[in-house]
Amino acid sequence: MSAMTNPGSNPIEREKREAGAEVQAEIRQRQSEVLSEVRAPDERLLGSDRAGLFQRLVRMVTRR
Repeated sequence: MSAMTNPGSNPIEREKREAGAEVQAEIRQRQSEVLSEVRAPDERLLGSDRAGLFQRLVRMVTRR
């Protein structure tokens, strides 16, 4: 079986998959951090602050 028919044996493809998984894990971590801030019961979080946190979430996720 050649590397063309078995992408699992291709080190470049394997590295791409691993890098993609790392990026997804980092995105999930950042989303979790920002969402926990948004959900935090804090009287200082007014509507505009909440909107700012969501904008920050979008920027963090789309930064790459």
